[in-house]
Amino acid sequence: MIALLFVVCISDKYEKADNGIYSICRNSGHIDNSATIEISDDTIIYNGKAETFDTRKQSFSMGEIKKKDGDNITIKFYKNEKDVHYKKNK
Repeated sequence: MIALLFVVCISDKYEKADNGIYSICRNSGHIDNSATIEISDDTIIYNGKAETFDTRKQSFSMGEIKKKDGDNITIKFYKNEKDVHYKKNK
């Protein structure tokens, strides 16, 4: 049981977006999206508006987030079904 909990905690770290400010990668085909987003626990700031961020599903009202690696995420926007790549600001 303890080993299972350990595996779940480790997998969450690799699948969930970290808190921080992310900027759009310019090579991702610039589309009509905010240039930056900020994730802070269960809140995401997108287009200057704070929204609820579902940490379990890694989603918010505009789309869902997939963590690519340590500092990169991809947001799949529901409206246009486009993937936009963001890099975490250091």
